[in-house]
Amino acid sequence: MKKTKDELDSKATFLVEKGKQQLEDGKKNKAMRNFVDAADLFEEIAVNFGDNAAWKLVTENLVLTAKLLLDDQQYMSAARIQKRLGNVALIVKDYTSAGDYYNVAAKYALKDEKPDPVVILHVSAIYCFITYLQAEHEKSRDFLKKILGMFDSSKVSGTHVYSILKDFFNVSLDKKMPKISIKEQDLEKEGFTREEIWIIKVAISIRAMLDDSSFSFAIDKPTKEPGHVAGEDITSRLDMKLVGDAFLRSMTTSVQAKTIIVEKSNDLTVVEDFAVPATIKLGDGIVLKETFKSYHAGNNEVGPLFVDLVVGDFLAKKRIEGSKFMIHGRPVVMVITIEKLQEPLVGKPFPLRIEILNESRGDASNLEVEVKLPTEPELQLVRGTLTKKFYALRGGEQGSWELQVVPIAEGQYPLMVILNYKDANGKQAEPVVKEEMIEVKM
Repeated sequence: MKKTKDELDSKATFLVEKGKQQLEDGKKNKAMRNFVDAADLFEEIAVNFGDNAAWKLVTENLVLTAKLLLDDQQYMSAARIQKRLGNVALIVKDYTSAGDYYNVAAKYALKDEKPDPVVILHVSAIYCFITYLQAEHEKSRDFLKKILGMFDSSKVSGTHVYSILKDFFNVSLDKKMPKISIKEQDLEKEGFTREEIWIIKVAISIRAMLDDSSFSFAIDKPTKEPGHVAGEDITSRLDMKLVGDAFLRSMTTSVQAKTIIVEKSNDLTVVEDFAVPATIKLGDGIVLKETFKSYHAGNNEVGPLFVDLVVGDFLAKKRIEGSKFMIHGRPVVMVITIEKLQEPLVGKPFPLRIEILNESRGDASNLEVEVKLPTEPELQLVRGTLTKKFYALRGGEQGSWELQVVPIAEGQYPLMVILNYKDANGKQAEPVVKEEMIEVKM
């Protein structure tokens, strides 16, 4: 006759209390058996009566048992209890704790005098798949590679799970995974539970989604010459089209792009980030935009991009190639002004002011200015310099200096100022020439 929930709970509680008393009496082995039996009863309550709170009691008794086994250096037994704790965590969808339990189980098993290769591979496999489902592919692959070198894996190389692990983790994320066929009956024979098999299937389906979906990133083409210009907004587009197999669709109908991390040149400034989180239906696509700018000319690159995708209760990461492009400097417009600060008279020094104005948004550099005075009639320099250099003049900035000259005779004096400079792209620009007639009176 099937026992009621109260009967099961009463029996389990009795066993826990009895186990605690046995611990005080020094009867550790009997106490551990009672804790495990109590865990079995609490699990029966959880499964048959849908009491999720009972799973916590299952975990408490198994954790206590594992600690006692560890104190006695019964490592393989402790590993098997940790394995069961991991499965309980899978049932309640506490995947972070599940990963921790399976990880510790592998470590305990390896410490035993006679490590069981079957148990080590079993718990290591589930740990690796859980870790992958937390978007840590490299971590899971490195763990597997390390663990396989710590025990005699030849004794399990013919198992179905070994074959799955090899096909899954021997291929880097930038290459397509071969199609993996899951034989559930074989995994069951190898001791995998329903929950553990489900985790393996989820990992394979999510990896297949990443392989079969399309992801592309591009910079919008410039609409005018010379192209992308410093200081102007540049738009990029991330295009994602997702596909999923039947198993993945049984889990969820959509995926969320949670975060997008973009590697970019240091001199690029983001104006508007990608609008995330964003929901993408399986079978559909989405285009996300990001706007940025740079105030410096030169070669630039945006990417690669790393997209975190939430798939049900799990997280996947996709690396997307970036895009290279050129940013041109803003056009530079230089203006020369010659100003007479005093009425020119024969034989009397008078000052001239030479002003160089960057009347644009582009930056000019390596500016060299030369003033050419006429020789017939002669205009003599008495103070100042006929050449001037400026390291740079940014958009809107100006540079100036004064000089004094003496006209020898009455008449018209042609004055010329020549400016050479490099534009915002660092290229030598066409010289700017300013000519002005100076009228000298008696």
